[in-house]
Amino acid sequence: MEYFVAGQKELSEIPALMWCFPNTPANALAKVIKHCLFYSGIAEVYERNLVLNTAQALYQIKKPLDGMGYLFLGTIFLDGDKTIRGTAAEIWLEHVSHQMMDNAQLGKVIGLHEKLEWAPVKRLTDLIQHHMLNVSKTHNAALEELIFNILLQMEEPVTNLKKLLEVYHEVLALNQSEASAPILQKLNDWKENSSLKKSAIFS
Repeated sequence: MEYFVAGQKELSEIPALMWCFPNTPANALAKVIKHCLFYSGIAEVYERNLVLNTAQALYQIKKPLDGMGYLFLGTIFLDGDKTIRGTAAEIWLEHVSHQMMDNAQLGKVIGLHEKLEWAPVKRLTDLIQHHMLNVSKTHNAALEELIFNILLQMEEPVTNLKKLLEVYHEVLALNQSEASAPILQKLNDWKENSSLKKSAIFS
């Protein structure tokens, strides 16, 4: 019990440590990922608070992300807590505005999580529709790249993929662009899937 309390105390200091070393947050983020983000759903109140405080620190520091930063951000995009997901969207919006977001890298993280059905796709599509869609032309272009890279990781249709494809179709329409060849090939491979047949992107 003493070890557990000591461990909690050490972890609770992580957001403050990030402010001490704002250019090198990787070790702090790795600890939070290891101890608090193994599952996408059930979490203790303490774990949720730590993840939220860490996400808020990352938002306030406003530095370009490294590999661990993208792993953390992509993971909290799919977190079971709505406030944490909202903070993830705020980080994305801010970093896109300041041209500090690598949507290919972030999309790969999210796509690999969704490929394994680590978290429901609905969490992602709700977040996009309520926080990220049609904020600006710049954000719409970034969102197109993000969803493209998420879909690129998919080998087989996952549960509720239809909804993500419909959001992608909406983003393409807003940007007056078309799905690129790798996505068209995937769509062609998937078009006989019964859950996807009525998706707007196939019409």
